[in-house]
Amino acid sequence: MLKVLLLLGLLVPALAGAHVKWFAASWDPAAAPIGLVELLGSPAFVALFALALLVVAGARSIDGRLAARRALRRFLAGIELKTSGRLPQILRFGLAAYFVSIALYFHAEPILLTPELKAGFWWMPMVQLGIALGLLFRSGVIPACMLIALLYGRAAHVYGWVHMLDYHYFLGVIVLLLLDAWYGQRRAELGLLVLRITVATSFMWVAAEKWLYPHWTHEILSQLLPPVLGSFDVHFSCTAAGFVEFALAFFILFGMAASQIAALVLLSLLLAAIPFVGPVDAIGHLPLVVALAILALTRNRWMRSRGAKRVPITGTFLFPFSLVALLMLYFFSHELGVLAPGFGSWPATVSHVAFASAAAYGATYLFVGWAQSSRCS
Repeated sequence: MLKVLLLLGLLVPALAGAHVKWFAASWDPAAAPIGLVELLGSPAFVALFALALLVVAGARSIDGRLAARRALRRFLAGIELKTSGRLPQILRFGLAAYFVSIALYFHAEPILLTPELKAGFWWMPMVQLGIALGLLFRSGVIPACMLIALLYGRAAHVYGWVHMLDYHYFLGVIVLLLLDAWYGQRRAELGLLVLRITVATSFMWVAAEKWLYPHWTHEILSQLLPPVLGSFDVHFSCTAAGFVEFALAFFILFGMAASQIAALVLLSLLLAAIPFVGPVDAIGHLPLVVALAILALTRNRWMRSRGAKRVPITGTFLFPFSLVALLMLYFFSHELGVLAPGFGSWPATVSHVAFASAAAYGATYLFVGWAQSSRCS
C-alpha cells in the first residue's frame, strides 16, 4: 500500500504535468467546465482540499523557520550570486533551443508556440529559426521577443485569449528578456518577479483545468498509468494531481526558502513525465523547464522582504483565497471569452493593439539604435 502511494505521489503529478490539451482527443476549447456546485460537492475535492490546507500550513511554518537560518540564507545567496549574471543568457539559449526544436520536429505540420496551436503556414519554421538566431545574440533579443509576442497574439486571435491563458508564462519570459536587453542588471529583480508570477500562475491555471475538465486528464491517466493506478479511482488521482501542482505553484509565488524547493520539485516532475509521454512533452515543456531551473536558483525576494514571523498565518489564509480566486477567475474568463464571444472579444482586440504597439516601439528602438551607431562611426 505504501509503495503504491509513493508511486502515485511521484508519477501521477508528473504525468498530470503533461499538458492535457496536447494529448487528449476529447479536448474541446468550447466545452463548458463542470459546475462549481458539482466541484465543491465532490468528496474527493473537499477531502484533498482539507489535506492540502493542513500540509500547506505546516510547510509554511517550516519555511519560516528555514528562512530565518543565517547559514541557509548565506548558502542560497551564494548560489544566486554565482548564477545571477548568467540567468538571462540561460533563458535566451534555452528558448532558442525550444524554437529550433519546434521548427524541426513540427516542420510537416507547423505550429505557432505549442503543439496544439497549428500555424497553417508552411513558412512558420523559418520564422521560428529566425527567432532562435536572434536569441543567440544580445543585439537580436528585442526583435526576437517582438516576434514571439506576435506569435502569441496570432494564437490568441485564432484560438481565443482564454485558451492562451495556459501559456501566459511566455509573456513573463518576454518581459525578463526585454528588461535585460534594455537595462541589464538594473531591472533584474523586476524581470525575475514577473517571470515568477507568470510561471506560478500558469501552473495554477492548468491545475484548475484538472478539476474543471477532469475527463481530459482522465483520458491521459487511463492510457498511461493503468498498472500504477490499479484499484485507485482515476478521478481521485486527477484531483490529487491538481492539488499537488497548485500547491507547488503556490509556494513558488508565496514561499521563501520553499520557493526554490517547489521550483526544483516541479522541474523534477516535468522531467519525470518525459519517458512516459514522449518527445512532444519534452519539447513543449522546454521553456518551462528552463524557467523553473532559473527560479530554483534564485530567491523569492518579494516574500523575503516581508519577514518570516507572519508566514504561517498569512500562508494559511492565502492558500484558500488563491484557490477560490483562481476558480472564480476561470469561470468568469470562460463565460466572457467562450460562452459570450461578442462581449469577450475586447481582450483580443486589446492584445492585438498592445502587440502592434510593442512591435512599433521595437522597430523604432532598432532604427534609433542603428542611426546612433551610424552617427558614431
